[in-house]
Amino acid sequence: MPSKQESLDGVMDQETARAAPRGHARTKSNISIGSNNPSRPKNNRSKSIKKLDSVYSDEATIAFIKRTLCAPQLAGPEGSRARNIHKPLSELLPPLTGSNQVDLQIYALISIIIKDFVHAWYSRITPDQDFTDQVVHIIAHCTRALEQRIRAVDLEALILDELPELINLHVTAYRTAYNESYTSSLVADPREIYHAINPHPALNPVPFESGSLASLDQAENEAVWRQLLIQGVLSHVLPPEDLNNPPLRVLVTETFSELIIGRGVCGNICEGWFICDVITKLLAILRPPEPDVQQQPPTSPNRLEQFGLLADDSDDAEEAPTVTSRSPVDFISKAFWQIMQYAFLAFMTIRAFFTALSDAASLPPRANSREDSTHDELDDSGSLCQQSTHDSIKRPILGMSLWSCCSHLISLDLQMPWLTTMGAYIQWLMISSSWKVGYTNSRLDR
Repeated sequence: MPSKQESLDGVMDQETARAAPRGHARTKSNISIGSNNPSRPKNNRSKSIKKLDSVYSDEATIAFIKRTLCAPQLAGPEGSRARNIHKPLSELLPPLTGSNQVDLQIYALISIIIKDFVHAWYSRITPDQDFTDQVVHIIAHCTRALEQRIRAVDLEALILDELPELINLHVTAYRTAYNESYTSSLVADPREIYHAINPHPALNPVPFESGSLASLDQAENEAVWRQLLIQGVLSHVLPPEDLNNPPLRVLVTETFSELIIGRGVCGNICEGWFICDVITKLLAILRPPEPDVQQQPPTSPNRLEQFGLLADDSDDAEEAPTVTSRSPVDFISKAFWQIMQYAFLAFMTIRAFFTALSDAASLPPRANSREDSTHDELDDSGSLCQQSTHDSIKRPILGMSLWSCCSHLISLDLQMPWLTTMGAYIQWLMISSSWKVGYTNSRLDR
């Protein structure tokens, strides 16, 4: 015999069928058809993402570089053209740096610049592509020379001493400018005070309104300063035969000063929207991929629960508050394990410090006290000559400007001057006293 619940379900089904309109079945079928394809927008999105990835892939970039910079090699007979198409980029173009990935990105930038700003007017004069090859070889020579000079740079002194010193000067001038503008009876613009403390030829005169005469003069001075900067760099990295070629020197100077530094660096990279975009893309890359969890259809409630004839257990669970009481034993146990955790962390830190200090005796010294170095300079006649100089003794790590810069950034000299004085005294004891624990090439310095 049927149970009481089954008979009640049958009666409810009959009542629901009588009360439902005629279009109910059609509407239900439409809903079921639409719900069977929930992944169609997701598939379209994945296809569009794959299409964008194919457009911005390395193969598409290499093909664009070959079309722009390797036109003479691809314009030969059919046999040589087919061979050159399948050749790697390192065999068709000179190397720029020691990394193929870096060369690919630099060549992509050079291809865009030459296609938009050189071929736009040069192709109207002559279809010859030798000029493009010469420009590429000159840029390759400059990048290789710059790479050699960058490898010879003392990164420790640059990152820990020179850059913090510049940041310290900038912060000091900025705070002085704004403090003087607020405390002085004669109100002056903070930008004028800042540029009076740190004058720069490219930022003179100080512009206040875009489109004014001062802003136009400042833009002209900035363009002249960029050209002088590039000319000074090219005089050290260009070969003498190319340096004595005025048209080629002017073209390379304009390409670097106006297109790369003027429009690329000053026009885009220094803007706030570009920095935010870069940070957003880096965070998107570093973010772990989300797992693809298939959405399960919600379970349909029972007919008794649907019509309110049966109570739901989840509602009772939500309504019942959970009352937890912490005993003193739990509090003491938690405090004990926290103390043990911090003690173990301090022990491991001290152990790692003394282990590194004992192993520092086997490390090579940072540098010799005096090193001979040669660099190229222009004499009065305009020719390159090599001069020998002596590098000064390297400063110890504890004596670099990083520590004073950090103290100045957090205003430690204003908030806790006694702590700043104590730190300076300890620094002097470790560097300049008879102990010389932190002197150059000591164990602590290595």
